[in-house]
Amino acid sequence: MKFPLMEEVIVRECPRMKIFSAGNTSTPLLQKVKIAKNDEEWLWQGNLNDTIYNMFQDKELCGKTTICRF
Repeated sequence: MKFPLMEEVIVRECPRMKIFSAGNTSTPLLQKVKIAKNDEEWLWQGNLNDTIYNMFQDKELCGKTTICRF
């Protein structure tokens, strides 16, 4: 899938989310994913699917609350 104009992604309260989209995802303008709307922290792991996958693998991000709020 191609998302040529996507510049920002905010992932919040999606603990079952593993990837954004199956297959190759093109987001040439996207360089970061925000953990929560009011949070200042952004993540980037090279592409959108890897970033989302790694968000939920990082126990430090989830360990602070009973429900991961991304």
